[in-house]
Amino acid sequence: AAATIAALERKLQEQNQVFWEAALRKDQALANLRGECAAYAEELRAAARAAAEERGPEEARQREVQAQLARAKEEVRTNRTEASVRIRQHAADMETLSNGICFVQSKLGEAEE
Repeated sequence: AAATIAALERKLQEQNQVFWEAALRKDQALANLRGECAAYAEELRAAARAAAEERGPEEARQREVQAQLARAKEEVRTNRTEASVRIRQHAADMETLSNGICFVQSKLGEAEE
């Protein structure tokens, strides 16, 4: 019985040793994976920072172009409004001139009779 107990204890110790060696290998593999993940995460953060830095001037330029476009649209609207006012004024002036010419022609016609 003592030999059986000793054999079982030895077998248990061997299994315990195998378990702890496997656990240690798995812990080491997990630590390696965590290290790789951390390195990849840092690479991604660096790439994101670089992309953001590259987009910065581009986005600023886009905002400037949009602002210029808004100013141009406002200028076109203002010019159309001013042109419309000038056209109406010109039409009124032409009507007044036409009326004046007709009046003068009628007076000339009366004077010739």
